[in-house]
Order: sequence, then structure tokens, then C-alpha cells
Amino acid sequence: MSVTIDPANLAKAVARRPFGYLITVSPNGEPHLRAVVFVPEGNGLVAAVGKRSADNVAANGKATLLWPPHTGGAEEFDDHTVIADGDATVQPRDDGASICVVAYSAVWHRPVRPVSPA
Repeated sequence: MSVTIDPANLAKAVARRPFGYLITVSPNGEPHLRAVVFVPEGNGLVAAVGKRSADNVAANGKATLLWPPHTGGAEEFDDHTVIADGDATVQPRDDGASICVVAYSAVWHRPVRPVSPA
């Protein structure tokens, strides 16, 4: 089950979640996943990244963000994963690179209950 999140409200939707995952794809189609801490900045979310993530974003300008459910939370949708797709840019820093992702779609996602064994 998925519930749409207005991308403009994404930072607020994930504010209580301590970290998320950045998913990028290399030019030859290899996925790459990295745990990061996102910080709201302007219309986007910014995170420090390593060379591989920065290279992937520089090559295709896209990223998927994922935050696991907020364990122990009592707020609506705390038991849902947040998934967002966005346009991404690399921002050079003195100590490496960061990326800024501006989401164009986002959802609260709760998995379907597993099928019972026959």
C-alpha cells in the first residue's frame, strides 16, 4: 500500500527519521546503496557522499531516497517506509562531495502482508 507525499513536504515527512539510504545507478546499470544523513537545504535534501555515489549522480542526475520505518513511533505513517525519486546534483566540498536531491515523487509505503504458507 502506498500513500502519496507531496515532494514539497518530504523534509517534514522524514524529519524524525535519523538516517536514510541513497540509491544511485552507475552508467553501466550497477546499483549502489549508501546509508546517509540528509539535511534540508532549499528545495532539496543534501547528504555527504563518497566518490562512487558522486560519480553515479554526475553521470545520470537521478537518485532514489529511502527511509526505513520509524521504530517505536506513535505518529501516523511511522510504520511505513518513505521512498522518493528525484533529480540529483553533485556539490563539491573541501572534504569530498555532497549531493542535493530535489524529489519529484514520494510515497509512504507499507508492504503487503506476506502470503501464508499453503
